[in-house]
Amino acid sequence: MWRKLTEQDIRDTVSEREYESYARAAEGPQWDPETVARVIRRTSELVRGYVASSPRGVRMHPDGESVPGSLIGPAADYALVTLLRRVPREIRKERLDARAEAVKLFERVAKGEAAVEPWDGAGGGGISGAELVSPSRRRASSRQLEDTP
Repeated sequence: MWRKLTEQDIRDTVSEREYESYARAAEGPQWDPETVARVIRRTSELVRGYVASSPRGVRMHPDGESVPGSLIGPAADYALVTLLRRVPREIRKERLDARAEAVKLFERVAKGEAAVEPWDGAGGGGISGAELVSPSRRRASSRQLEDTP
């Protein structure tokens, strides 16, 4: 099920103790809402870009913000590190590793090596604004075209 990445998804990737530690380092009780919203938007755009690049022809949610549910966790890992880089404190290796694994998964999706669920049109959205692209519609490479008349 496709849905929007949320601040709560990002917060769910860290313990409350770890969150409080980073918040103290940032000298504030919580993340700046505008920064969080910008990071969420950019992360969603990044994830959707990888999904759109897949030769599997994944049907995309038409709202331009939602991502496949199967990529919410990796997207949150990616967004968390983006936010933590704004805090004057060392980022734990586990967080950096999770972000690296998320990027590898996104790249596998883009190559068609990993599949994600297509948007199913649930919620009365129909397929307006979304197109199911068939894998057979992949662009031909210059090598494939060399022998054509």
